[in-house]
Parts: sequence; structure tokens; C-alpha cells
Amino acid sequence: MAVAVLAPAEQLDPSREIVSQLLQPPLIQLPGIDELEKLLFSPPSVKLPIHARVLCKIQDSTVAQHFQGLDLSSCISFAVDQPEMPAGPIQGLDKPSIAMSVHLNFLMTVLHLDALSGKNFLVAEHAPVGSARPVGTLYGTDGQRAVSVWDEWNGSLGGDSIKGVIHFLARRPVPWDSCMYGDAKYMLCFAAAGEQFQFAAIDYSQPEPVPVPIGQVLNMGRPVDRAKLVVAAVNYYRFLVAFDRALPQRCPVADQGAYSCSCSL
Repeated sequence: MAVAVLAPAEQLDPSREIVSQLLQPPLIQLPGIDELEKLLFSPPSVKLPIHARVLCKIQDSTVAQHFQGLDLSSCISFAVDQPEMPAGPIQGLDKPSIAMSVHLNFLMTVLHLDALSGKNFLVAEHAPVGSARPVGTLYGTDGQRAVSVWDEWNGSLGGDSIKGVIHFLARRPVPWDSCMYGDAKYMLCFAAAGEQFQFAAIDYSQPEPVPVPIGQVLNMGRPVDRAKLVVAAVNYYRFLVAFDRALPQRCPVADQGAYSCSCSL
């Protein structure tokens, strides 16, 4: 699942207009954890353009209705076909494995939405691929505070592997306090294990961070699940915009550049 932007002539390229419509309506307030699944998988405000040859692969009318098949030549195309290897502004990323391509293409979708929306507030950082367990972080406007983290396992970990990845998400050392995050109670994250993908909220309102799986485990080997993830990518980005906006505008710790994440290179 990736976003391809082909714009031989910007004035003829409707990509920015499409993204502008997709990001409506803006979230006025952050949803509760129990409302995240509904948000993530809610229908987009406009149909998502994909290549016509791919639309027929989404063999579920309840999902396919959110897409329009076009022979695209100059506009944004959300691909539901087999994910290709990503390329783009991810620090520390070098020759990603096939297993990593699913969630990194999801990430690239989000970053393209950020660029085409004109906000450009997200910065992605990924641990070296040689790491035992690749991890990553999305930073918000100030470049210091994480607005989301992700974790991924390449190996074969059995049927409960995604649960293990989500468990480790909650152990990421995020300095969560009112100075850094104001009244926010949780962070929306995602995890991948082979072809499995799942969202999770890390609840920081508890004495210890608690991972809360959000929605179903998606099988990236199935076109219909990749299509669901395309829809979720749009709503995930809408959430990140609202989350970043809800953070305290001035934070002495962030201003001093004292915050760093364990996945920094």
C-alpha cells in the first residue's frame, strides 16, 4: 500500500484538492480510546482513487465502495496492489526487508498526505535495519515530541506475534507528562509482524503504560485488508493533526531539545 504522486503539470494534478477533501472534517477534539476503531475505519469524505485494474481485487463491496477506479496518469493514487518497497524521507532506513515493506508503505502514505496537505509537520525516524527489532517514531510540529511510535518484528513468532509487538510498544520510553503532552491520555500507534498489522493505543493514564489493541488484526496478504488500511491511513493522519494541535504550544523541555527517543540514531 503506497501513495504514488505523478504530477507532470501541477496545475492539472488534483492531488492536493483530493487530500484537502479527505482531511475533512477536522477533528475538534481527541476521541476516547473506545472511539478510535470507529474513527480509523470510518468512510473517507471522498472516494479514494486507485488504479482501475486494482479495484476489482477488493472483493468486498462494503470496502470497495470507498474507492473509485481510474486510469490515473497525474493524480494521487492509493495502491491496494501488492505493496512495493518504499522510498522516501525516513532517516536511518537502508534496504528494508520484504516483511517491513507493509508498514513502511503505510507510513509513506501518511507522509505523502502530510506533504500534499501543505502541513509538512511530520518527521519520521527509523532505527537501523540491522537492529534486532526495528522501531520508529513520528515527531510533530516541534520536532521533539513523539506523536506516534511503531514497532515491527521480522521473524516468525507464531499466531500471537502481533500481540507481542503491541506489548513492546508500551515499553517504549516516552517521557509522558503534562508539560510534554498536556491533557492527552494516550498515544495512537501501530505494530506489524510479518503480514499482520494492527493499531494500538498506549494508555498513559494508568500507573504504567497499558497497550490497548484497536480494531482487527489486518492480513496484508489480502487486498481487502490492504484497502481497509488505506482508509485507516487517512483517518490516522487526521488524528495526528488533531493530536499535535492539542499539545501544549510551549514546553520548556521540548524547546531545549532535551527530549530524545530510544530509536534515535
